[in-house]
Amino acid sequence: MRSLVVDKIASVALANDIGREARISPDIPCEEGILVAVEVLNNKSRYNTLELTSGRMAQVKRGDIIVGALGHRKALFGYSGHIPEKLLVGDVIQLLNLGGVMGICDSINPNQGQPFDCRVLGVVLEFPYLGERIGVPARVGTQTQTESLPLDVGGVPVVAFAGTCMDSGKTAAACAVISRFRHNGLTVDAFKSTGVALRRDILA
Repeated sequence: MRSLVVDKIASVALANDIGREARISPDIPCEEGILVAVEVLNNKSRYNTLELTSGRMAQVKRGDIIVGALGHRKALFGYSGHIPEKLLVGDVIQLLNLGGVMGICDSINPNQGQPFDCRVLGVVLEFPYLGERIGVPARVGTQTQTESLPLDVGGVPVVAFAGTCMDSGKTAAACAVISRFRHNGLTVDAFKSTGVALRRDILA
């Protein structure tokens, strides 16, 4: 275990309490949602930003130390990739999306250029046990929902948007409807339940 000063923390790690100075370990479990620290190895002129936990888009440059999450991604207009079976310090993986999902790139969109290559520095540790210095790998999405719970909306109308393709306008349509509801004085609660949601979708 060692300390590491991080330059950028991706929005995928929003729910984790990761500070600018992180603790990392070389023992990396290759599982979806595991937070890893990496060093960016190249510069890009297109598709070269990372959404931070604040929602701000920050330009990524060679040498940046960033924290993101291992994950699979299927994309029509970006990068598709998968989680490697084994990951060691020094291995190279790719940044697959603006929110900080990382893995081995399987296919690219020529309009976006090659993805960022990132050298793995270690798994980010959390310390859930009060008073103990026992670190465990930080993970996104540890609080799962029970699907069998009954849904009681108390008479409140529910509007759902569904689609089978990315960039088909689901989020844009939802934002437009929410905007009109709010304009007419209604209180609206909304969430995005699918995809690798970015904060920009919520902030829109």
